Amino acid sequence: MANIPNDILCGILLQQPLKSLVRHKFVCNNWQNYITGSDFVKLHQKISVENPESNALLIFISEGSLYIAGDLTNSYSSILRPTKLALPPAFEGDNTTRLVGSCNGLVCLGSGNSLNSYVLFNPTNPRAFKIVPFAQNVLSTNNTARYYSCNVVAGFGYDEKSDDDDYKIVYIWCLLYQHHIIMIDRVEGMIYSTKSGSWKPLHPPNVGNQWTYFGTLNNSLHFFTEKKDVIFCFDLHDQVWSEIPFPHIQDHYTVKDTCIIEGCLSISLVRDCGDEQELWVMKEYGVKESWIELFNLPVFEGTCRILFYSTIRAQEFLLYTDRFGLVWYNIETEEINYGVNRIEGNFDISDMKMIIGSLVSIGSKRKGLARGGGRRLQDNLTEAENVDENIAAGNKSLSRRKKKGTRKGITQVLQI
Repeated sequence: MANIPNDILCGILLQQPLKSLVRHKFVCNNWQNYITGSDFVKLHQKISVENPESNALLIFISEGSLYIAGDLTNSYSSILRPTKLALPPAFEGDNTTRLVGSCNGLVCLGSGNSLNSYVLFNPTNPRAFKIVPFAQNVLSTNNTARYYSCNVVAGFGYDEKSDDDDYKIVYIWCLLYQHHIIMIDRVEGMIYSTKSGSWKPLHPPNVGNQWTYFGTLNNSLHFFTEKKDVIFCFDLHDQVWSEIPFPHIQDHYTVKDTCIIEGCLSISLVRDCGDEQELWVMKEYGVKESWIELFNLPVFEGTCRILFYSTIRAQEFLLYTDRFGLVWYNIETEEINYGVNRIEGNFDISDMKMIIGSLVSIGSKRKGLARGGGRRLQDNLTEAENVDENIAAGNKSLSRRKKKGTRKGITQVLQI
């Protein structure tokens, strides 16, 4: 095996599903060094981005624990059997734990009533993680008694323009207080960089006290608030704020969800005079005139979040709804498929996201952890194997069906 030329080895390994690559690292030292090498990791990541369905994973939080499920794009009905991932003791079982975001296969979790604690890790390698230093601010000192309300939000992304690998967390808190007879919003923030390993002050625009983060695109984090019909963008490298206007809609409407679809900013909304949920997509980043209404969805009771777009499943969107759980919506036939993917077990899901799995690693391996203070290394190895098997749920079949070239369907519409 040691005599296999690197170009041939690379071609062989790139055809393997993620689960197999994780195991191949233990074949021999040469393979481990090659698979974990920065060149191969970046090449694998590039291919995964071009073919996201080959390594798409579902992660969710239930009662403070994190779970991962495998393939959801299989054409046949399937029951998802989630695997529980080991978290650092400070995060495990904490009902305040949130899924902040995912980038390059890495996941950022936040916890605490004021969202002051964070951890970064790759769910396909649960043996390693990076605990971010505690974010000290006015909220951590419990000095909030004079405020009427306090809302917190965080975003996570990768600075593509940085000379070194640099992942950043933007942490924003919005305070509402009374000055004489006037209610005033006060918005403050901090930014953490893995490169510097520290938090620094940040000055977000003072617009509203209900911020929502929904994704990373064009080297920027994207937020929206309840006070202005714009998307607020934060450039991770230059650390400056800018605005992107919503589509021009004369009727009054309510934003139901925000997401990124096929590399485009997207919002779904319901007009006060309408009975459907409209999905709008910005074809050209930052250009207001490029907003188009892509299609309409039924209005589901409660939350309806867009998780994923699949071409393998004949141009269907995966949605998560409060009432029906996971459903698939076909944009051509306008049919809703209930119960195609059902999560086995009783879960009280508080947060859910789709991520693209990768080999990117961060942090240090867990070792020497005693029972009650974490898991032993062997326990983590066993859990890693369980996660690998779960990841493989559909990758085996998907690896045979990888599509070459551009993705069809919505991608073609957005390129017109």
